[in-house]
Amino acid sequence: MVKKSALVILSGGLDSTTALYMSQNDRKTVKTITFDYGQKSASKEINAAKRISHSLNIPHEVFSLNWLSAITKTALVNTQADIPNPTLSDLDQFKQSSLNAQKVWVPNRNGLFLNIAATIAEAQSIDVIMTGFNAEEAVTFPDNSSEFLKTANDFFSYSTLSKVVVESPTLHMTKNQIASKAKDLAIPFSSLWFCYEGQETPCRACESCQRNFRAFQQVGIADPFKSS
Repeated sequence: MVKKSALVILSGGLDSTTALYMSQNDRKTVKTITFDYGQKSASKEINAAKRISHSLNIPHEVFSLNWLSAITKTALVNTQADIPNPTLSDLDQFKQSSLNAQKVWVPNRNGLFLNIAATIAEAQSIDVIMTGFNAEEAVTFPDNSSEFLKTANDFFSYSTLSKVVVESPTLHMTKNQIASKAKDLAIPFSSLWFCYEGQETPCRACESCQRNFRAFQQVGIADPFKSS
């Protein structure tokens, strides 16, 4: 069977990297792409995605969306706004987690990413867009949900003549399940970047750090950023 070709939206984080690795058996990844929209962690995400892509001999390209940071005050791009630092218990409290999500929400980010990816995929005759959504964050980030993915596919069936399809092998998985799968796949954890901040090492305090490090601990993955 001929593998369908895939374009992977790769942020360099755990979810998108695991999705990339999971797709290698039945998809031929022809390109990975990373978006720079002025987020505080942009350079870290780009470097992580580049390292991971090059380790798999997959071409990687960065797309600049500087205008996006100019029209939003999200804490992910606004240097004057602090990124929320929830407690571990906050992560599982819908009300508090929703409030934190609002502070780091980027208007239509995943919708924009998918539309750009679909344009590239159609223009370059690529069959599938691969992305790393997850069930845990879909609770407070609706653009991670199965409903969002289905709606995107419905939309692309009209907006692309080639009927580009969006897939996410991590869609129904929690962070723990993704981390466990990543461990099985021997993903290079030290190459990842999932922190909302862009410092030398992960802040360990933002929601993304908290969720990822909690998952690592619970499935027995050694801290990949712990200094020796």
